[in-house]
Amino acid sequence: EQLKAEQAIAEQEAQAEQVRAEQLKAEQAKAEQEAIAEQAKAEQLKAEQAIAEQEAQAEQAKAEQLKAEQAIAEQEAQAEQVRAEQLKAEQAKAEHKAEKEKAERQAQADEAEAKRLQAEQEKAEQETKADEAKAVLLQAEQAKVEQEAIAE
Repeated sequence: EQLKAEQAIAEQEAQAEQVRAEQLKAEQAKAEQEAIAEQAKAEQLKAEQAIAEQEAQAEQAKAEQLKAEQAIAEQEAQAEQVRAEQLKAEQAKAEHKAEKEKAERQAQADEAEAKRLQAEQEKAEQETKADEAKAVLLQAEQAKVEQEAIAE
């Protein structure tokens, strides 16, 4: 009887060990699945970071391009201003010549030239104002792009 009881106890212990082994096996499988999920999440985050870095680089390049365009627009505005000053000087010279001439026909011709130069000057000044406005617009766009790049 005692041997039977000991045998029954041994069988129960063996069954308990079997159950424990199955439980550990299930826990190991769960841990492996969690590790795979964490690895996949890490890979996804790494990919998202790479995309964000590429987008930031693209925004930075766009900001640099807008900065270059702004510099060009400012140079064009300065060139138009110089041209306007030159035309203004030529206009003054033509007006002085018109005043100095005694002959009516010559005076009329010089007056017409002065008006033409004045119109060119006004056109150049308008172009200068337009270029300055374009430079301000490009500067604002650049600032916006830089803020977006910082936000990302």
